[in-house]
Amino acid sequence: MAYKQEISRKNRTCFLFVLDHSGSMNDPWSASASAKKADGVAEILNKTLRQLCLRCAKGAEPPRDYFDMGVIAYRDSNVESALGGKLKGQMLVPVNEFMRNPLRVVERKEAGGQTVKFPIWADPVCSGKTPMCQALKQVRDLIETWIRTPGHIDSYPPTVVHITDGEATDNDPATGSSPMKWAEEIRALSTKDGNVLLFNCHISSAAGAVALFPSGQEELADEWAQLLFSMSSVLPDNLVYEVRNEGLQVGPQPRGFGFNAGFEQLVKFLDIGTRGSSIGARTAST
Repeated sequence: MAYKQEISRKNRTCFLFVLDHSGSMNDPWSASASAKKADGVAEILNKTLRQLCLRCAKGAEPPRDYFDMGVIAYRDSNVESALGGKLKGQMLVPVNEFMRNPLRVVERKEAGGQTVKFPIWADPVCSGKTPMCQALKQVRDLIETWIRTPGHIDSYPPTVVHITDGEATDNDPATGSSPMKWAEEIRALSTKDGNVLLFNCHISSAAGAVALFPSGQEELADEWAQLLFSMSSVLPDNLVYEVRNEGLQVGPQPRGFGFNAGFEQLVKFLDIGTRGSSIGARTAST
């Protein structure tokens, strides 16, 4: 298990976010006691995307293309890019282009009263069924194509972050199509630095304690949560270090899985999941 490649413009990596936009995401987020699931997830996702862009910037300079990033969503029988505006329909976009083309920019007040401009890339959407298998198959194809692109095979492996609140409605054992099948195929993809990392966050409506990066299924009362846990990657050593550095207690071989996360836990989950290897040289030569 490697996961040691420094991330640079020469060896960029890839972050792909996969969102459940089915009708149940319109339900209240029990862990937040107020917001709907879709609204809360969109808010946290946009903050994460902004943070990823800022990681690639130095001072007032535009972000350097250390990453390709994308957001795809699934609902009814559709799997499509969740981006709008000039990025509409695009699946993976270099971070500099991503930063320059939000759907819109809003003004917000931070702690202390300072007003800042905040970019929005993805809006909350929720309707219809949950074609998770179709979505994960498309993720597999998209990531495989990215890895095969010249210059990517030596890179830090792509990271896929999947956020859902429900069970797949297109699970079809008769044809061999299941979330586990596609998850295994995603995780089997690799660069020379390691296998693709698949994170799953289950925003459940069921009762149960919050679980972040668990090592086993014992604390997961929800059967679907147990499946998503099994679909998730075992964390490489560099991310185990990040988890423990955040003060989280984890057992041996923790997985990239979260259950019943509230706002704060989901922020932490996405932050740790997108840290990856070190962003290398921040000089004009890289």
